[in-house]
Amino acid sequence: MIKLPEESFNVSVIETASYTGSGSLPDSDLPSWGIAITAPDVEKLAEFLRLGSPAVAARVEENLLKLDVRTLLEGEEVELAELLNLALKALWA
Repeated sequence: MIKLPEESFNVSVIETASYTGSGSLPDSDLPSWGIAITAPDVEKLAEFLRLGSPAVAARVEENLLKLDVRTLLEGEEVELAELLNLALKALWA
């Protein structure tokens, strides 16, 4: 079990937007849902996830790590949760 102060880590569901072609059409957004994560260092968490295998595309906005879950296939939410747990253990255990 990871021991972090309660206020240092939180996950919440958020409304977000996806962009067609990874931003190639910046005016064409699709309404989506995602998760927002607070952590002691969201930049470090984002880097760890991006460099992992499989890599997790994440962005940092408003001091939150944001993940758009629109393109997750059935069952991939479990793999994502496992990758997040691995990241937290590696960075803050």
